[in-house]
Amino acid sequence: MNFAPKALQPGREQADKAKTKPPAIAGHEHPISIECVQSDKRFAQLANDWQHLDGINGDGFAVFQSFDWCSKWWHTVGQFNPDARLKIMVLWHGEKLVAIWPLMQDLLPLGTKALLPLTSPHAEYSNLIFDPAFVDQAALAHFVGQVLDQFEGDLVSLAKIPQGSALQLALGDKGALAPTDEIASIFDLSQFESFEQYQASLSKSTRRNRNKRKNKLARLGNLTYQTHFADAPEYAQLVATALHMKRDWLRRTARNDAKLIMDGLTQCISTLEGNSKARSGAVAGALMLDGQPVAVEIGLLQHGHYYSYIGAFDWEMREHSVGKIQIEEALKWAIECGVKNYDLLAEPAGYKDSWSNNQVALQTRVVASSARGFLVGIMWQTRVRPIAKSVFNQLPNDWRQKIIQLVHSLRGTANHKAS
Repeated sequence: MNFAPKALQPGREQADKAKTKPPAIAGHEHPISIECVQSDKRFAQLANDWQHLDGINGDGFAVFQSFDWCSKWWHTVGQFNPDARLKIMVLWHGEKLVAIWPLMQDLLPLGTKALLPLTSPHAEYSNLIFDPAFVDQAALAHFVGQVLDQFEGDLVSLAKIPQGSALQLALGDKGALAPTDEIASIFDLSQFESFEQYQASLSKSTRRNRNKRKNKLARLGNLTYQTHFADAPEYAQLVATALHMKRDWLRRTARNDAKLIMDGLTQCISTLEGNSKARSGAVAGALMLDGQPVAVEIGLLQHGHYYSYIGAFDWEMREHSVGKIQIEEALKWAIECGVKNYDLLAEPAGYKDSWSNNQVALQTRVVASSARGFLVGIMWQTRVRPIAKSVFNQLPNDWRQKIIQLVHSLRGTANHKAS
């Protein structure tokens, strides 16, 4: 890309500004300009301004664009990918940072040079963050358009863009819209003043069944529920436990495990920030039986929106519905903490219908600028791969295991990148 501030490329100020200077924002005297951050040093220099923007962001679904998440992921997971390059797009209003679109460049199959959301494939939502006092929709659309126009690669691939989000509105009809029907399952908890009120909203049969399975589990030992934000020593241990449980489940059920075995992921999640007093940031909830975790959920809480990032359970306890009991305890905790939205994210699962009352449509947009970009982005990512994934998930367990073993042997299990 040709975006760069004067400090990074001396002598090119006028040329760069001519290419990247949108009109001034209505009601503000300073013009806005665009910077492309490509170095770790410059990344770190943005910390204070980026964290301030996190606090006043004018859009939801943006925790995966926060400085803490992006920084921790890049320095623990991203660093192991030799093909990854930072492409953090920053919108400035004079000297004030007013919007950030965290992106990265990576190589996809066929040597396809692609622009992706930073932290892919762990960016559960594609979005950008901005200051609503300084940036209107027209400025965001210009910002996004400039980034797409200036990328010198094969493909821009943006998955899981929430309907009505800042990024979805800024993109408009650019590129191709994938013919997929992804949704995010969300429980709107704002209507409940207490957990008792929530329980009263359930049918008698649902309450009876939930109490029955919880009482059955309690007969095996002392049943408790704990939550620990990332500033508590118990948090890191629960992260390690959750990932161990999740990987064990993936192995036993022959699911694709590439995303969760990436090098550095445990360190990334374990070192996220969380504040127990402010009740914000990374948090672990655990259903405990005689002091031992039997189901764990790792989540992120930002602006009253809780993202259920990883949910896992002890395989040996699978007949006791420990995962469902854990979710109910997590909902109780969330309501008591004043959480407005309990977000189960987009991965399809049958149980989500019972634990959500709202859905948000998600879009995938692909902008291809070469034949390779068309083949990988338009044909494979948006058409062939979803069908192949659906067919794979419907195969018998032993067939899936054999296919996964074959794939691992062909590409090497040490390969950290998700296909």
